[in-house]
Amino acid sequence: LTGMILDEVTTTMHIARACFFLREERTGAFLLGAQRELDDLPSARIEEGHPVLEWFATHEGVLTRQEIEMTPQFKALWGRERVQLERLGAELLIPVRAQGELVGIFAVGSRRSEEPYSDDDRLTLATLANQMAIAIENARLYRAAQQELTERKRAEEEITRRAAQQEALNAIIAAAAAERELAALLE
Repeated sequence: LTGMILDEVTTTMHIARACFFLREERTGAFLLGAQRELDDLPSARIEEGHPVLEWFATHEGVLTRQEIEMTPQFKALWGRERVQLERLGAELLIPVRAQGELVGIFAVGSRRSEEPYSDDDRLTLATLANQMAIAIENARLYRAAQQELTERKRAEEEITRRAAQQEALNAIIAAAAAERELAALLE
């Protein structure tokens, strides 16, 4: 899904590089998902506590490269974090929120034409990020429903198996009782 969205957005808006970071529920880290023209960052991740995540915790809108360069909060970036952001080449970092919770980050590089992003472009990308959040949440809910269905089927199979075992035990007990009664009658 994210790969299809990236293909459409990068082609339509003539964006050279773009990627999605999606939150891993288990660790809270944001892992590089789909990407275009970022093959040199196969395992990029944004760890919990990263200044970008801290910024998105208190700000709603798009984070620009200029804000990263000018905001004191980002002066504290560790060397590895700074290098990673520079290698991303992101002009805009767009939060992807589902039900008010940050579930992803959509990073877009410069346009092939080198023209800056207009306010309309930013609004379009933010709107797209909101739509992606809905799709990501729906996919997560679908996965959870599928997992629950699988677990219910396993539980149902276990109940059926145990019922069959109980039925077999009851038949053995009944046969033993009948044998005991027959033995008592024959004595």
